[in-house]
Amino acid sequence: MIVHLPKEEAKLIRRQLLTDIVYAISHSALKPMNPEYTQLSPIEIYVSAQEFAQTIIRLSDVDEGLEDEMDDLFEEAKNGNDAMFILVLAAIMLQAVDQKNPTKKTKNTIIKIFQRCQDNPLYMPLLEQFAHQEEERYAEGKITNLVDYELQEIERDKDADAIRTVIKALITDADKFGTDNINALIVKLNKFNLDNNHVIDEELKQLYDKLHYSTIKIGEVKELVMNKQVQNEVQNVAPGATGIVSK
Repeated sequence: MIVHLPKEEAKLIRRQLLTDIVYAISHSALKPMNPEYTQLSPIEIYVSAQEFAQTIIRLSDVDEGLEDEMDDLFEEAKNGNDAMFILVLAAIMLQAVDQKNPTKKTKNTIIKIFQRCQDNPLYMPLLEQFAHQEEERYAEGKITNLVDYELQEIERDKDADAIRTVIKALITDADKFGTDNINALIVKLNKFNLDNNHVIDEELKQLYDKLHYSTIKIGEVKELVMNKQVQNEVQNVAPGATGIVSK
């Protein structure tokens, strides 16, 4: 149930999760915990929590099966912190599910998970970190920071496929971000693109289109109407031009 990831696989999954708000919130809270309190990386904790939450959702009888699943997790964990981090994050994921489809069963499951974790001295500080970042909507800014980190790493590796993975995730989830956050991302991506021989021209165009920006295709120049003899409507006209209509 606890997922251990090779470096390259962890990179790939991490880049796919860049725009996941729960991951963004959890990342900065969990990163300082390694290596003092856990040997697991934030991405390993997140993926393990995802696995646990999905297991709980699939149980035919949560009341009967939950305690056994938590026992198995604590038995598998190298220390109680690992299990607690995974359970708390799994509970937060279940809360997200409950917001969309509220049920008494899910709420009771979350309460039982928190009760199992509450004796750990790191439990309350971790919850407070999650709550603070969510309340301040820090996660959106964190996405920008996470992308910036990924771009620096990708630029060192000169990995065009990796940047396309990042861009694909951004394009898919762009509607979830605020305008300021999107503008910050575009600035970072444009700089990366200029520094790397325009490797993501097409992906950037898609991102601009997703955000309802107007783009001009390379090589396409608008002509003023006054430079044309026109009969009716003119295509390919520069915005704001004043034309001369031929009679």
